Amino acid sequence: MKIPVALRAVFFSLVLVPVLGAFFPLFSQDDPLISSLGGEGGVRFNAEGDTPSVRTVPTGPWGDLEYYETILEPPIRMIVAAGYLAEPRDWALSIRPPGAVADLLREGGLEPSEIEILLSPSCTSVRGDQLRILPPADWIWKLDSGRRGRLYEVLSKEGINRFIAHPFTLGNDIPSSLAKLRANRFSPEFLARADSLTYKRGGENVITDIQLLYELLPTVEQRFELSQLLLRTRSLIVRMRISPNSNLAKLREYWSAGFKNKDILPLLESVSRTPGVDRLDVVHLLPATPRKYIYTYATEDMAVGSEFPDCYWTSFNFFEANEANRNLDSPTSQYIGSRWRQVQPPLRFGDLIVFSNPEGTEALHACTYVAADIVYTKNGLSLLRPFVLEPFSVVAQSYWNGGKNRVFYYRHRDAHTGNGANIAD
Repeated sequence: MKIPVALRAVFFSLVLVPVLGAFFPLFSQDDPLISSLGGEGGVRFNAEGDTPSVRTVPTGPWGDLEYYETILEPPIRMIVAAGYLAEPRDWALSIRPPGAVADLLREGGLEPSEIEILLSPSCTSVRGDQLRILPPADWIWKLDSGRRGRLYEVLSKEGINRFIAHPFTLGNDIPSSLAKLRANRFSPEFLARADSLTYKRGGENVITDIQLLYELLPTVEQRFELSQLLLRTRSLIVRMRISPNSNLAKLREYWSAGFKNKDILPLLESVSRTPGVDRLDVVHLLPATPRKYIYTYATEDMAVGSEFPDCYWTSFNFFEANEANRNLDSPTSQYIGSRWRQVQPPLRFGDLIVFSNPEGTEALHACTYVAADIVYTKNGLSLLRPFVLEPFSVVAQSYWNGGKNRVFYYRHRDAHTGNGANIAD
């Protein structure tokens, strides 16, 4: 039976993660895989003020790697299709007694005087089975990040409001830092106002009130450009340096993943014997499916209903020659026992990393280990989030939650069994 994409994360959370908890060890905050992330020599994105440059990572079984940062942003046609500019600014709540609405807003940290204003006839209306609240713009602007985050966390449980339930995720960036990644036409004053609307959710900076920013921009073109800026995604271009001293036997062992990825072997051999060639983009060493999608965006024809590939689809299809819209078709115990087995660091090429909440009842993210401190992933279901290579330290900062969450590591049974390397080696 095919499981729709929309149910995968739920199935993964409620069934697979608890089963994983029985099979896989829990690693503490003291585990070197996590605690040494971001240390000297670790893979990282550029910090503000850095001069873009090619950096190297410590040599390991993956060989000698170098990398540099690149910036991806979706084309305007995709933003048009997403309908961002048409989203209303008001909040939608399911119909309930006035007292229950006040209780909800109180749970969101609002004062009685604020609730009174928001529930006044000038701010409320009823449309079908929804209560609509249009908060005064100046009041929204004055919310600090802490209050904004608490309020929108409560309102997100309604699941109705698009940018409250699914805000723009900025990672460790804010609008002004994203603006510095590439030329833009926004003034420092405008970007400062955009920065003031950011708040934290799940360890990342996010922004919900994009409509307020749209209202400050006089043209549709500028609004599309702002959407592109907020959707900028950092990724890594990674290259292997090849020399006469390279240990081809070890490189073949590592990148072929015990012949699970054997198709790359002829290319590796050929490049190593080509005079004047001393670098190979790691994209060419990935299996067919990630090689097809890396640095691109999912397309409409990949949809199952209204849902699109997410991090679980991306991870479970890493070694699949033909990507499938099923991740968990077989019974979970059989799926784990027949296809995946328990591993502990050091990790190997193609190993899966799964983050869950502290109770192990909700899967938060999955990514695939590539080499050094580099993973392959896609953040979320959105068509506007590309398939990328990221530093594992960036992923961990978003989902590890300072050691409060759990992390599991596992390996495809058809993949290699040789010695690996710690991410932070």
